[in-house]
Amino acid sequence: MRYKTQIGPYKILEELGKGGMAKVYTALQPSLDRVVVIKEMLRSGKDLRLRFKNEARLLASLNHENIIHIYDYVTEGGRHYLVMEHVEGMSLEDILKFGPLPARTAAHITRGILCGLNHAHSKRVIHRDIKPSNFMVSVDGKVKLTDFGIAKGATSPD
Repeated sequence: MRYKTQIGPYKILEELGKGGMAKVYTALQPSLDRVVVIKEMLRSGKDLRLRFKNEARLLASLNHENIIHIYDYVTEGGRHYLVMEHVEGMSLEDILKFGPLPARTAAHITRGILCGLNHAHSKRVIHRDIKPSNFMVSVDGKVKLTDFGIAKGATSPD
């Protein structure tokens, strides 16, 4: 398969990873001169498209410093993409590979996790996939909840 160089107005910088459902890239948004993350839905089917669109809508309904922000939903050539905030840092899963965290650092990260979850729950959004790989910790210590792919909202389809 040919390597993508552009999705809509976004210029692909690199592929970050690939799972069973999605591929993730970093990209440049030239209009604002910023780096973003693009999540590409890999599988097709009406139910999966609805789930992907649901993820976009749920993220758009959440505005909190501890939850990743969504910027755009792009459909191009029959493919679907979420364009989201880029966090310069590491996943909590990768951080934990270095060993136990100092108590103060663990408390700070836990507070960020709980604040993000509290906001989501106050908006009647249940994440349903809480694990260290779904939290990013930025280089300045901000914690961001990511991957709302199986989340449910008050009006989400089952």
